[in-house]
Amino acid sequence: MEGVSGVLDLSHTSENGFEYSKAREWLVGETNAAIEGALAAGATEIWVNDSHGGNSAHNMLMDKIHPEAQLLSGNPKLVNIDDSFDVLIQVGQHTMNGRFGVVSHSINGRVVKDIRINGRSFGEVGILAALAGHFGVPTAFVAGDDQVAEEAKEFMPWVNTGVVKWALGRSAARCLPHQRACDVIRNGVQHALENLEAAKTFQVEAPLEIHMEFKDTGMAEGAHLMPGTDRLSGDVVAFTASDFPEAHRAMKAMITLAMTAVR
Repeated sequence: MEGVSGVLDLSHTSENGFEYSKAREWLVGETNAAIEGALAAGATEIWVNDSHGGNSAHNMLMDKIHPEAQLLSGNPKLVNIDDSFDVLIQVGQHTMNGRFGVVSHSINGRVVKDIRINGRSFGEVGILAALAGHFGVPTAFVAGDDQVAEEAKEFMPWVNTGVVKWALGRSAARCLPHQRACDVIRNGVQHALENLEAAKTFQVEAPLEIHMEFKDTGMAEGAHLMPGTDRLSGDVVAFTASDFPEAHRAMKAMITLAMTAVR
């Protein structure tokens, strides 16, 4: 949701924010534009995974979403992609914590400082692409601000991107009007899927050494309750996963446990 044009801060992304209801409409509009682009390229089955908001993830307006799509809503979803899919599209994305970009964070901005997998920092763009890549599913298109487009290209040089706003700070941006943002996404998705042979899967070699750096030691103590973890320092907890689905579940579990220590 943070990468949608016009979305700038908690007033848009939080259920208690005074413009959250408007941001939901913008989110659905950009999502529908992606669906329209996919249909124009010949897609016959489209699933939308609402992944914003941690334990809630029910931001999509059910009566406004494109009728040709099916919606995965709510959390936790233990499985949201497998090898039956042909391609992944990411809309409304944002940069990882520590990088310039609108509402930059890594999965959970309240507790996570950094996520390193095999020594490399990952944000949500890379994590989702690697999860899809495990199943042989390429990521073909990423939409958000100019900074997340740059981040996506660092992980996947082949990926198509759609820039709908330009970051001026963590809570400031130059934004395209909603209809123009939708045009960028619609056209970008259609182009990406019509040239799908250029897309590649993004995969991370196993075993996966995950280092979760938390924002304070209490959060790390909570995450360390997960069996199989090692405490590397006051705020860093490590886990070794045999594949990316296991890594993904481990990261979510550690974050959930870390949240119990938020004071």
